[in-house]
Amino acid sequence: NDKLLEKKVEHKLMMRKQFITFYALVLLMGFVSFFVMPIAIYFLLYILSVGTLSNFLMFVIRGLSVVSFLLLLKTLGQSKEIYRYNAAINKVNNAMYKTRYLDYNVVDSASTDSVYSAGNFMVLSFVLVFMIVPIISFGVHFVFDVLIKLAFSVLIVCLAYELLFGVEYIYRKNAYTKMLAYPFLLMSKLTCAKCEDRHIKAVTYCYEELIQMTATRKDFNEDRKNFRQVYSDIKQKLFDAGIEEAREADYLICDTIGIDRTELFFKDSFSKEELSKINKVLKVRLNHKPLCKILNKRCFYGRDFFVNESVLSPRQETEILTNMVIDFVEQFSKPVKVLDLCTGSGAIAVTLALETKAKITASDKSKKALNVAQKNAEKFGAKVQFIQSDMFKNLNDCGLFDIIVSNPPYIATKELEMLDEEVKKYDPMMALDGGDDGLVFYKQIARKAPEFLKDGGMLYLEIGYDQAESVKALLSRYFTDIQVIKDYNNLDRIIVAKKG
Repeated sequence: NDKLLEKKVEHKLMMRKQFITFYALVLLMGFVSFFVMPIAIYFLLYILSVGTLSNFLMFVIRGLSVVSFLLLLKTLGQSKEIYRYNAAINKVNNAMYKTRYLDYNVVDSASTDSVYSAGNFMVLSFVLVFMIVPIISFGVHFVFDVLIKLAFSVLIVCLAYELLFGVEYIYRKNAYTKMLAYPFLLMSKLTCAKCEDRHIKAVTYCYEELIQMTATRKDFNEDRKNFRQVYSDIKQKLFDAGIEEAREADYLICDTIGIDRTELFFKDSFSKEELSKINKVLKVRLNHKPLCKILNKRCFYGRDFFVNESVLSPRQETEILTNMVIDFVEQFSKPVKVLDLCTGSGAIAVTLALETKAKITASDKSKKALNVAQKNAEKFGAKVQFIQSDMFKNLNDCGLFDIIVSNPPYIATKELEMLDEEVKKYDPMMALDGGDDGLVFYKQIARKAPEFLKDGGMLYLEIGYDQAESVKALLSRYFTDIQVIKDYNNLDRIIVAKKG
């Protein structure tokens, strides 16, 4: 836990450093565009004996300064390290303004514009235009001119922020203020990342946390107390049953009655019908049947996959594996062939098909598991070729693959009895049992995968936390560049290897 907290602090410090770098570069570009470049042009014309600059030429020079600044800003915006994610924040803000809760349909259709997203650019623009643009003359009063403008720049910043707040207050209702904000919104978008689902999820999560942190006793009327009583009772019953996951009650309620977690904390009460559904699910959950197997769904990579007792429920760690494959596939300009071996619920295969242009083949020995995987592919409209096969036996007609990814069974037979009751009773043993040493499937993969991979092809494997060295040894004969990747708990979890 200390290491995780340390990582979070390091991440925050890194982000802070990136934003400082970003705004420092913006100011530097403004200084170069509006100060250094005009002076350089002035001296160049002076050296060429052009003489006194005409008003038209001065106007052209200032115009070039503005164009230069915007081009440099656009160039700076190509850096992913300092991209700003205001678009997602604005989407959620605008959705909250409309509905007071996070309806994902509303969020998806909400605008990415907000005058706040342009705020820093508005203030920066006022300062640059007022203070720097005119400074291209070198008369006797030049120094006094600069000092006066520096002094007034503080006043201009304050006025600009007051204007910003005033515009924001009437922005959504007044067309004229939208027109006023429009150029600054365009400038803001130069360095603002395109809004993606993962950004919206992160912002939504922050909103949920904020709502919980800022809720106070006075916010709850009598109906709200009823809600909190029900909520507290559920948490207590789960705790008494040994189910101590902090957000289990939230997930149980939200998934059962079909609301998101933000909406949960705006509820005043539960209807009888809602209470009946919740109590029915709670009764089964108290017998330690996993919630995902009760409701037949498990979230993976932002999508609710269908799961049942014929497949393992996809784990959060497997998202790391999937994301690594996605990142690798995106390096190719043409579609690549990917094999998802031991696909189970099809979470990896379907996600890869939806997130990339790769041609995906998925195999599993279990017909029941393939039925689940096919159901998920149909649900999300993913193009995946499914083949029933005991490892590589029925894959000879598939040709060679660029990538093989697999999350095979890796628990040693003797350790199965020590698993949690929720796993032993409700996950298929076929998807858990990795043989006497837990390595039986990795041995087959190490031996057969090279026959199905192109030269230079990549192998991505999820492993048990204590299996890294053993699996590396198995792969070392046919694979190079073998890397071990850790999971969110800093445990060995993924092996990446290259055929060659």
